Amino acid sequence: EYLSTRRCRAQAGGTVRTTFLNSSAAVACGRMIAGAILFGTTAVNAMTNIDATRARRFPPSDFPAPAWPYSRRDMSRMDEAADFNFYSAPRFVTHIDEGAIASLTQYYDEALLAGNDVLDLCSSWISHLPPNKELGRVVGLGMNARELEANEQLTEWVLRDLNSEPTLPFDDESFDAVLNVVSVDYLNKPQQVFSE
Repeated sequence: EYLSTRRCRAQAGGTVRTTFLNSSAAVACGRMIAGAILFGTTAVNAMTNIDATRARRFPPSDFPAPAWPYSRRDMSRMDEAADFNFYSAPRFVTHIDEGAIASLTQYYDEALLAGNDVLDLCSSWISHLPPNKELGRVVGLGMNARELEANEQLTEWVLRDLNSEPTLPFDDESFDAVLNVVSVDYLNKPQQVFSE
């Protein structure tokens, strides 16, 4: 699955810190989690033991935007009914196994700093955040109120169908990290969502 975090709407001409994760623990148990964390000021590759606290500046020209390879038809679904219909009933399920959860939680513990404000996109009843990490504001944006209410790691939550309204109801640069775990494949407008 694809994991993405970033400052909402990094300013044009800003820099981006990207971390790609292939967790050795996840690989060891036969799973691979591929991810990216985009913050807004630094470029880092987790596979290279670079100190994530040291910022390196890169000009935007170092990261030319590739053409979007998908058509509208590619992103269409067999059932185009409103997602709130499907998500009206809570589903307290776990989408990844314990090994993948442990690897993801460890990664968050290493990548997120104490006091970080975090947005969990497509959130549910569990966010896989490290239980002992003192984070700042942790906002869940999801589709089911009962699931979001049950998530003890959230300080607040918002109901939003990103497929019908692919914008984030927050000011620019409201968060230090934006997470999206095991849910990107549910988005039919991922480019618009991630551009936020």
